[in-house]
Amino acid sequence: MIRAVLHIGIEDYLKGLVPYEMSDSFPLEALKAQAIAARSYAVRGIRPDRDYDLSDDTNDQVYRGLLHEHIRAHRAVKETEGIVLTYNEQIIQAYYTASNGGETESSAHAWGGEELPYLPVREDKYDDENPQSPVKSFYLPKDWNAGTPQLQDLEYLLKSGMAASMEKLGYSGLPENIRIDKIKALTANTPKYGAESHLMTKLSFQLNVSGRRQQNLKDEEEVLLFTVDEMNVSQTTPAPVSENEGELGPFVSLGQVIVIDLDIFPGLEKMMGLSINLKENEIIKAIEESEGFIIRSGRYGHGVGMSQRGAEWMAKQYGKNYQEILAFYYPGTKESRYRTMPAARPYLNAEFLTTPGPIPTPTPRPTLVPQSLAPEEGKWEVIVKNISQNSSLNLRMLPNTSSDILYQLYYGQRLLVLKRADGGWLHVRADGVEGYVMESFVEEVPE
Repeated sequence: MIRAVLHIGIEDYLKGLVPYEMSDSFPLEALKAQAIAARSYAVRGIRPDRDYDLSDDTNDQVYRGLLHEHIRAHRAVKETEGIVLTYNEQIIQAYYTASNGGETESSAHAWGGEELPYLPVREDKYDDENPQSPVKSFYLPKDWNAGTPQLQDLEYLLKSGMAASMEKLGYSGLPENIRIDKIKALTANTPKYGAESHLMTKLSFQLNVSGRRQQNLKDEEEVLLFTVDEMNVSQTTPAPVSENEGELGPFVSLGQVIVIDLDIFPGLEKMMGLSINLKENEIIKAIEESEGFIIRSGRYGHGVGMSQRGAEWMAKQYGKNYQEILAFYYPGTKESRYRTMPAARPYLNAEFLTTPGPIPTPTPRPTLVPQSLAPEEGKWEVIVKNISQNSSLNLRMLPNTSSDILYQLYYGQRLLVLKRADGGWLHVRADGVEGYVMESFVEEVPE
């Protein structure tokens, strides 16, 4: 299979991404927050062991290419150039979502794995208040009227759920002998992930109900339809039958509230038309009004990280800047600078063409190209040495061994040293990408 792969610098990539992940009409500060989150996600997603780093769709980030009319989004990218978010000196997994339904979700809840402290569950009034946040709703009148098909289905579920309780109280448990008069209260409860979560899994109905009791006109009196022939006891004698068995009185109010809990997912959600996502992760709320209840579902997407609609509302309605937006959605993170450069076309000189490449191994090799320009004053070239020819040297974002790996450099690869760093590290460049390597693994190229 032939697959086209676009080789593009990160800043140019963002100009073709930000206005599609977040509309160019959004406030500038929200677009800046989007640019930084997207840049962080992109840098974190660099994969030197694959044919490409990121897909251009919602599996990673939506990239549609550069259009010059997206002036505000391009400005947001330019004014935040090189800024990424880090936590403990690591670039974060800067997930974002269209709308979270009024509560951010944790990555552990969404996909499993460890809890990330900068992606917590927290209430988000900004997303909840934004009238553009996608929601679906269903109306239930307090005075019950099962005239619509949806209410007929719901009525059947409720009556089935209370049948046993009705029988214990001496009423008939058959649906036709139960009448729902009024919804006294309606609440969403039973969070899926514990007390901190508002992803509720049940709706609790408190109902005023009427039922029908069995009536006996002659209390405990039995009328025998046949007499027993004492002289012919071998004959089969029918059992005595109550003359009034099966007779029911009129509907009578129970005089107490019946509480019924029903599962939201998947039954009620589908019945009420509240489903937004394929995954059952909507935030369901029951809102009381004077004459009824609105059951509302919200959350478009996984709900993890920054809400794009929440960021819009923070900037538009509350005047928040991008730092405040990012601090709210990614608590505990800080801004760091990542030096990004336009993608350079590889210059294949004679030396490169005649120099044997790395020994073939099953391990995919990195795609960095060799240095092609003479070093400027104060800079010098080195070559990757002191490693096995079948292994690789990590190019790291920061001068420490716990920092993110940007690329893997192969044996014999040339690098341009920009300056020495503390701890035996070198700040180097490999045509468009800068990072740090240990000086002990490289040797200076003789002049």
